[in-house]
Amino acid sequence: MKKITVILTLLMVCTALTFNATLAQGDRSIEANLQPMPTSTVPPLGVQCQRIEHLVSGMIDRKQTASGPYLGTTCLPTAGASVLEYWGAHGYPNLTYAEERMSLISALDWHHSGPHVDCIACAFDQVIDANGYSFSVEDHPSATGDTYWDTIVQAIQNGQPPVMWILDAPGYHQHAMTVIGYYDWTPQACNDLRGVGYIFFDNTMGTPVNQKILIPAEDINAGYLLTLNP
Repeated sequence: MKKITVILTLLMVCTALTFNATLAQGDRSIEANLQPMPTSTVPPLGVQCQRIEHLVSGMIDRKQTASGPYLGTTCLPTAGASVLEYWGAHGYPNLTYAEERMSLISALDWHHSGPHVDCIACAFDQVIDANGYSFSVEDHPSATGDTYWDTIVQAIQNGQPPVMWILDAPGYHQHAMTVIGYYDWTPQACNDLRGVGYIFFDNTMGTPVNQKILIPAEDINAGYLLTLNP
């Protein structure tokens, strides 16, 4: 059986903060905390750094709803269900967004302040098993965003979108979002000068659909990581 890895980094509360960001020209991306390079780290004369975005295609940018249970405070069920929906279109057709969102709310014993279960991985297992599939769900300890770099890069390259539960990052505090890609720079020397990072879909109500959120990996304090292997 082909091994598929879905990564989930989880939060306890859904809070998107107001942050100092700029709207990039010609696309719908927001660059959170991507600061100009200090003079001491400007590339050598004649070298220009170009950001490269590596994205998973086929993800739907789902938003928390303005109706139903715990309206506007269901970041983890929304992010998790959107990833399960992705896999529903990639060989696991029983997984649908609306059904799995409600199932995750129930399995996580979700309230306004977040999940109320001892084992978040077990809640995802419960929802997946109820749809007739058997996934191996493994959890990982909290860490800084750059700690997960190799794992997330591999997942994106394999077409396997993660979900990250962010404890703290520029503009975000305890909030789950879908990772739709990562960015780095060319030439390679610019990675050390500018820093690499992740690209997210934010499920907060009112966030423009398909707007990309870019956050440097080193600026993220991640709360939880799950990998799901069918």
